This record gives sequence, structure tokens and C-alpha cells, in this order.
Amino acid sequence: MANTGYLLVDRSQQAVLLAATALALWWTPALAAEDSPRAAVFNVQQQSMQAALLTYSEQAGVQLILAADTRGMISKVVLSGKLNFRDALKQLIEGTDLIYEFTSKNTVTITKKPKPLSVLQTD
Repeated sequence: MANTGYLLVDRSQQAVLLAATALALWWTPALAAEDSPRAAVFNVQQQSMQAALLTYSEQAGVQLILAADTRGMISKVVLSGKLNFRDALKQLIEGTDLIYEFTSKNTVTITKKPKPLSVLQTD
């Protein structure tokens, strides 16, 4: 049999390859969008953490899901000028027990850092 440069596959392998190719084509632009640093002009003053996060959300144009109780927390940071979305958010929550995750290009979820598991000692 002559080498034609083609890979012979059966129908089930063909379906898997087609699905994998479609997934790769669909997923690649989303990953590229996540990797590209987006920036905005921020003007966030020292205020309650809830107000500061809301202002950040409005100025960044992202939806904010606040899954942590921030009552009583004060933002000690002033954001001013053009900043990368992630850098601005890192600065805003620095020194707190809050963490963030971009769950999509335009959605960020704020939660508290998980508490470390305590180790039980047995005698």
C-alpha cells in the first residue's frame, strides 16, 4: 500500500476527531480572550468594600457575584487611572481574606479564602 499522507480512520474515530476539532475551534477564542489583558480607567475611592467592589464592577464593565460577606470591611486602596482589570481587583482586595475568580470574560466571583483544614491528632 502506497503512503498517501492520509490517516485512515473508521467512523467512530472520525466522530471523535470531528468533535475534538469543533471543541478546539470553539474554545480557543474564549481562551485567547481570557489571556488578553483588558484595562479600564478606574476612580475608586476609599469606602466600604461593598461600595468599592460595586464601583469597580461598574467601571470595569463586569458583572460581580459577591459570594462573601463584606459587611464592615473597608477598602484601604484608591484606584486611579488606567489599570488592567485583574491588577485593579488584586489591589482592591489586597490585605483582606477575599479572593476572586473570573468565571467568564465579563463575570467575576468574589469569595473568602478557604480556611485551612485543621489536623486532628489522635493519641
